Formats: sequence, C-alpha cells, structure tokens
Amino acid sequence: MRMGKSLGLWVAIAAVVLGAGCRDEIGHGPNPCNAAPCDILEAECQRKVMEVVRCFRGGDEEVMPDVEVITEDEYIELITGDALTDEERATYERFARGMALFELSPEMPDLETDIAEYAAEIAAAYLTGDKRVVIIDRDEPLDSPGAFATLAHELVHALQDREIGLEDFYGAALPTLDATLATRALIEGEAMHYDVLASAALDGVHPAYIDWGSLYARYQIDMLIDGYKDEAPIVLALVRFPYAFGGHYVTDAWLGGGHSSIENLFEDPPLSSSDVLYMKRSSDERLEQIEAFRERARLAPIDGYELVAYDELGSFILDGFLHRLELTDEQLLDPRVLWLIGDGATVLYNEADDHVVVAWRLSFEDGKAPNEESVSAFREALGAPDEAAPEPADDVTARVYSEGHDLIMIASDAPLDAAFLGDEVSWEAAPTDEAMEETVPTAAKLCGRRCVFR
Repeated sequence: MRMGKSLGLWVAIAAVVLGAGCRDEIGHGPNPCNAAPCDILEAECQRKVMEVVRCFRGGDEEVMPDVEVITEDEYIELITGDALTDEERATYERFARGMALFELSPEMPDLETDIAEYAAEIAAAYLTGDKRVVIIDRDEPLDSPGAFATLAHELVHALQDREIGLEDFYGAALPTLDATLATRALIEGEAMHYDVLASAALDGVHPAYIDWGSLYARYQIDMLIDGYKDEAPIVLALVRFPYAFGGHYVTDAWLGGGHSSIENLFEDPPLSSSDVLYMKRSSDERLEQIEAFRERARLAPIDGYELVAYDELGSFILDGFLHRLELTDEQLLDPRVLWLIGDGATVLYNEADDHVVVAWRLSFEDGKAPNEESVSAFREALGAPDEAAPEPADDVTARVYSEGHDLIMIASDAPLDAAFLGDEVSWEAAPTDEAMEETVPTAAKLCGRRCVFR
C-alpha cells in the first residue's frame, strides 16, 4: 500500500546537489536501472517497472501480479470485507469512546467515517489473497512518474509475499496496535525504500546522491504534524507511522549493508514502535522489562463493569497524546516516548449507566519515570484532582498517579466510581499471545491487518 501523498517533490529536493557534471560520473548513467515513465495499466509497462524494482532489490522473476484500477468505494468494500456484527461494532465504538478521553479518537466515534478517512490516504494496495495490485482511481494520470513509483511500491509487496508469505508474517506478530505499527513499518518501510529509489531513478539520480536524512526528516515532520491534527489519530497512525518512520528504519539498514541487511530485519523484526524509532531491536534486558511490566499492565475486573478491550498503544501513540494535550518538551518528537518500556490500555463499560472507563498504565525506564511536577501537569491536562486518590464527587472524571516507574491515568465519560479512586484498584497480567486476539479492539484488527493486505 502506498500513501496518496507523493514523495517525488521530496526526492527532487533531497537530490538537488546532483548537478550535470555529477551525472556524468554515475556508473548507471543518467537513468539508473533504465527507469522511464509509462502507462502502468499496460502489461509492457508493468514488466518494466518490475525490472526496475528487481534491478535495485532482486527477487523472483516469475512474480507479476495483475494490476487494475478501482474506485475508493470499491477499496473500502475490499478492506472491510463481511459486515461487522453488532457486537464488533459496539466493541469498536466503546473502545473509541475510551480513547476519546485521551483525545485519541473522535468523541462521537463512527467506524465508517474512520475507515473512509483511512481510505482517503491510500493510493494503491497489494491484496495477498488475490495476488493483485489495485490502484485507487483519483483522476490522476497513470503514465506519470508518481504512478510508476506507486506501482514499484506495490510490486515490492508482491515480491515480499512470494519470499516470506505476508499473511503468515503479519499474523505472527502480536495483534496489539503497537506491534501492528511495528510490523507494518517493516513491510511498508521496505516498499517505501524501493519506491524512493524508483522515483529518484526517473530523475536520473543514482542512490548514492539521495539525501536520505533530509528526505525522511521532512516526511516525518509532515506526518507528525498531520497526526497531531487528525480527528481519528489511532486509526490514521496506521498511515502516519509505517511509511515515514518505517522507511527510515529500513533505509538505515540498507545503507549499512544493502538488501541483505533488509532481509536480516525480516529475520528479527521489530516488536514495537519504539524499536522502529530507536532503529534497532530491543535488547534482551529491555524485553525482560517489557514482560515484567505485562504482569501488571491490565486493570483487573471491577464489579458492574465488563471488559471492552485491552491494547498496547506504544511510543508513537504516546507522542501524539503528549502533543495533543500540550504535555511536551520543545522537541517535535517528545523524548519521553523513547523512555517508554511498555503500556497497557484497558477499556471497561458500564451497561447500566452507558459509560466507559479507560485506564492507561505506562512504565518508563529507571530514572525517567514522571516526577511530581510531571504528574501534576498530566492531572491538569486531564482535569484530574490534585490528590493521588481523590474522594468520589460528581466532577471527578479522571485520576492520575504514579506507582514506582509507572504513570497511571484513569478517565471516564461519567463521574468515576469510588472503586477507581482508592487503594483497592488492582492490576493483572496482560492477555497471553493466544488470548490477545480476543481483547484487542476492532480498530487494530480491521485497519491494522485487512487495510494492509487482503
């Protein structure tokens, strides 16, 4: 899948140092891998695009998926599949209501609207079930450099599918939002990397002359700023994060060792958005800390409330939260997200009063846990009382406190029950890998998996 926004302009800017004299020194000549725009609906053009992709990347010569143009409505129908049950829809809406308390979802969630906003960002997709590429019809020419690069991106997915089996690879990851973002970042990051190489080749730019750092810095800033303004930031994180940050993650490996280094990433894939932001896999020590945190990550059941969902949102979502609530340092990407060990977000529902409660527990590295000043800032942002354990009252809808290295935020769209305010609040282990599939919200399953590969 490729985002609708073209990287062509950024590539041109990043490669501006390439003058006419430099072109003569490039071994591949003025047209690396013989890239040239053509009509991507023509079979001969599709073959040429694949030749360019294989020239840069390698891959099975027999792979050549069908390519067709569909409308955005047809794409939405493809990614949603069978109609959601009433139970699935209720789960999504209640989870989104909980996330709205942290400004991570619209206050009045609507699944169809969220999916439509997601689809509006997409230019094309590779469908694993059908082994075909679909181009979303947006009345744009299909013989342009942008169309060429878009098809190159999708053909990388076709090659990935032949080599590793995308559905199996994707299905092996935890179904949490954080793990979904990380897995997507690797899959989409490789496609973005070769997408950029194809775009540069069309301008006669050798890979050695691409200013990758500037390209990804601009791209990431755009995605961060857009994300801070999104109406449905959790859903749209699935397009904001994987391309800009996953592309940088994969390109960094490629610069160090070529395509074999990318293959090594697939052998030992990232497990969280933190891994991608750090651009390295978590150490064994950090993984042990994550597992230790998961033993206390989920809010334990409370009488009168049913579990709606448990999810792990991760560093990228935390950054969006910090910026939207103005809880940030001066940096665009708040450094606190890199200190995050793990997190668990539990959403409960009270059917009698039709209200939701969300508890988000975050654990930070030793020495980086929020101090009292920081905790006070979180309380002010969420409208929580100053006390760590406030008395019940009609105006108490949030509670914020720290416990060891952990920051705990509890919020409700109604006055908080006393059970959420005192010392009796207890925590339990996150679901196991097998049980996790049943507890993550519909949003992560739907737009994290179906929207990427069918």
